[in-house]
Amino acid sequence: MQDALLVTVMLVAFLVVGYPACLLLPADTFRARFVVAPTVGFAMLSAGIIGLYKLGISPRLSLDAICIVGLVATISHLLRGRRQRRFALAPALIHVAGATVAIVVATLLPAWIGGAPFTIFQGNVYDQFTVYLPGSVVFHHYDYATVMSAGASENPVVARAGLALKRPISIVHAAFIGTHATALASSYAFTVALQVNMFFTALFVALHVFEARMRTAILASSALTVGFFQQYVLDINAWAQLSTQPIYLLVVAIVVLALDPLRFGARPGEAMARLGLFFFALMAAATTLYPDTCGVYGVAAGGAVLIGLITPTPWSTRVIALTATGLATPAALSFSYWFGALPLIIAAATTQALKHLDWWRYFQGYLLGRATNIVDVLTGDPPWSALLRSLLLLPVDSVVAGVGLYWLLPGTGVPGFLSVTWRVILCVFIVLLFAAAIRMAIATLREKPSGNPARFLAACVAGCLVPIAFLPVGLYWTAGKSFSIAAPLLFFFIVAPLLSRVPMPPLARIAATLFVVGHLLTGALRPLFALDPTGTMMPGLPGSAQGLEIQKAGMDWRMDRLADQLRGCNGVILNIRHRFMHLAARMVATDLGVPWSSLHPIDLSYTVWPPFQPVGWELADCIASDDRSDLHAGRRVIWLVSDRQTFEFLDASSGALEIGVSGHPGIAIAGAYAIETAPGGRLRWTSGEATFRVANSLTAPASQLVLALWPMPLATAAQLRVSINDRVAFEGRVPGDSLTVPLDRFAADTSLTIALKTTPITRYPNDSRDLGVALRQVRLEKSRP
Repeated sequence: MQDALLVTVMLVAFLVVGYPACLLLPADTFRARFVVAPTVGFAMLSAGIIGLYKLGISPRLSLDAICIVGLVATISHLLRGRRQRRFALAPALIHVAGATVAIVVATLLPAWIGGAPFTIFQGNVYDQFTVYLPGSVVFHHYDYATVMSAGASENPVVARAGLALKRPISIVHAAFIGTHATALASSYAFTVALQVNMFFTALFVALHVFEARMRTAILASSALTVGFFQQYVLDINAWAQLSTQPIYLLVVAIVVLALDPLRFGARPGEAMARLGLFFFALMAAATTLYPDTCGVYGVAAGGAVLIGLITPTPWSTRVIALTATGLATPAALSFSYWFGALPLIIAAATTQALKHLDWWRYFQGYLLGRATNIVDVLTGDPPWSALLRSLLLLPVDSVVAGVGLYWLLPGTGVPGFLSVTWRVILCVFIVLLFAAAIRMAIATLREKPSGNPARFLAACVAGCLVPIAFLPVGLYWTAGKSFSIAAPLLFFFIVAPLLSRVPMPPLARIAATLFVVGHLLTGALRPLFALDPTGTMMPGLPGSAQGLEIQKAGMDWRMDRLADQLRGCNGVILNIRHRFMHLAARMVATDLGVPWSSLHPIDLSYTVWPPFQPVGWELADCIASDDRSDLHAGRRVIWLVSDRQTFEFLDASSGALEIGVSGHPGIAIAGAYAIETAPGGRLRWTSGEATFRVANSLTAPASQLVLALWPMPLATAAQLRVSINDRVAFEGRVPGDSLTVPLDRFAADTSLTIALKTTPITRYPNDSRDLGVALRQVRLEKSRP
């Protein structure tokens, strides 16, 4: 329940800070102004916490101070207006509150179902473990001056925290860590709260731009929040993008509404002040947290302004809108520049956004379809039939995936006739969907070109054109990233027939409704995919399963458990070869203030981090490990592997350990093939020579080895030699019964290497492997004392 508590605390904090700011929106022209209070509150909290952090004030203290001020202002306003307040919106507020609770539960269910293996990171462990989480840990405990002056001799987690200043959302996370034992354990719930903010912004847009009915607006806003587009951002662990997309969408909506006559008040000076202050609060946070997005949403806002300038709009309204936003924007950019985020992002853009990076193969590969690997087909030398089939499938698959309905595409196991039939249905649906959206845009421009929906739809089109501009020059990753940023604009363009009050054919509204339902179903699928204990089958990032399985497999990702065990240590040695668990353990130790050292380098593909061994590291009384080491002696061992049977066997005085047909960590196997499942149990073939190496406890050594084989037809007169630590334990014909070998003479050996040599080898028809013997069991046993 800690996750639910953190999300609740965050949303309440956002609400009490944002409520007073929403008073800048006139009550008579914004009928539901407070629905966006959480988004506005988050923006103000973020800008305040980040700015005060640079001035030397801790994130938690800033959070408390800002929330107290916001709470006092909120309560004061509520008490002052309690007699005059009308409760006509009470039923609507109940619906909004109910939808918020449902969204929070839906987004937290994967954490409750999948647990730590799912929540520790999703599809981008590199940003999660080298940027955001290290920043959260360091900003929680160290001030700005320390981070800026950290040298090479410092704790490496602290020394590299300056990188996270480019993405200062970690400073905001540091303020909310208190509900969990560690920053790592709280990260998923934190990002869920950021995701939920999209609901409030989308609801504001639907109600005030399109003047949609409340229930319809709630339905569409919920779909955008839990659907594919926001899941994708969360699943690539893009905290900065996730936090700012609701803010940037709100910025575009405010630009649209600013060109609506008298929207911000009848008196020009007052209207300009209201709009300018509100706009500055949003832009200051957005451009500091993630100025990368300015390109897409700046173009979108420009599209809205262009329509506002060429359509009949009072000059006074134009002057108020352009002056207020024109003054607020450079002021916000100045704040971002003062903090230092803007220059760092500009440098990053020139080194990443404008380079031809192949990251798109992983992050945007889903846009090329689901049935086949289009990239391999197009870049290889396939038969004409395969090439033609891929070219025919690509347009339909790409568009369906692009609108966030990837999971409606047929997979590779679907028969050809059904696959073609279903794609034809999808093609018809996509044509109806875009025809309805385009017809809606044309009808809106004809009926009232100076209206809010017309300006907003122009903004949607302008923003969605930005990703297309990168394609001709081969910047595919940049195009894909821009597309994910523009996705909320695309969503509103498609659902406009459902939200708008402009008369539309029933078929157009049905198509938009089905689109919304499709995204809601994607949100419903997410908890089901979290049933996979590794959390690899995520609706938000299709195609990530194989890589995530490798990155997560075999480790115990319960960071609260690790924190509990580390608290009793005066120092810990990290004997961890798993690179991502290594990163996680050093962050948890730093978060707890436990001195740590490391024995192994971390290879991150693009760089190698050396071991960290400060003076006196050998004096640590604990060792966190995923493997055995001589340094374990005399120290408390914290095992980090999820399967600890090998290590528990070594420490136990009795018991048994299967080393031949198991996948237990801590067993080195060479010359053996993958485990197979036979009707009677597991089976593993050896090659001509196979070895199994495992550590041996000097205080409680293994007492005997039991070898059992499957009765398989082998080469004539096949011979087997079993040796242990280069000493022959058995040699003769392959035994038909179990073989038991005493291990008393190996009691003083620190490891056992069991070697199996079979002569001659066996070959089966249609099997290219060189086969030795079929293992049923290779078991070490300890006799009871």
